[in-house]
Amino acid sequence: MRIRTHTVFPNYLFEQNISIPETMVDNLKIERDEMYDSGITTDTSYGWRTNKEYPLSEGHAKLCKLVSHHFVEDCQKVLPTQSSEIQVCNPYLLGVNPGHQYNVNIEPMRWYNALLFLQTTDKGSHLYLNNFSEKLYAQQNTQESMFVVKPKTNKVVFFPSHIPWGLSANESMIENLFLCLTFRIGVQAPNPARRN
Repeated sequence: MRIRTHTVFPNYLFEQNISIPETMVDNLKIERDEMYDSGITTDTSYGWRTNKEYPLSEGHAKLCKLVSHHFVEDCQKVLPTQSSEIQVCNPYLLGVNPGHQYNVNIEPMRWYNALLFLQTTDKGSHLYLNNFSEKLYAQQNTQESMFVVKPKTNKVVFFPSHIPWGLSANESMIENLFLCLTFRIGVQAPNPARRN
């Protein structure tokens, strides 16, 4: 008898390098310093982060649109979202100081996360995803329980929000900067003008 193989409940992770204009990068650094000085950011044990309740500055908002565009255009080929509305929720900036790490966290009530490496080196913080599910007790070392993405400036990674994620220790000599976004999906309301 022939064996059939199925993929059940797949989790898709997408990673790609995006092109960010040099003028935008320069403006982002200026805006980052202004946000830090204005009190929108919060100092933490690992570095700092912007408050999700405050909107990001103009340049960072444009960058969010660029990342969102890549998500919709490139990932929609795999994800069934044609009749759905995708919303960006609470974007924030994250800074990890040398010798520090960003511990495991999860974004509740979201569909997908995006993490953009804005400033890093090959020794910078790596993105890691953990599998804390019940599969850990049954896998007998046949499947990895952690997935690691190497750092690279201007690399963006899209991954499902239900997967716990964190950033490994920053072993470089510079602060690592990240733009974090979450996406929510909802079904579009029917257009009343199209009714017969």
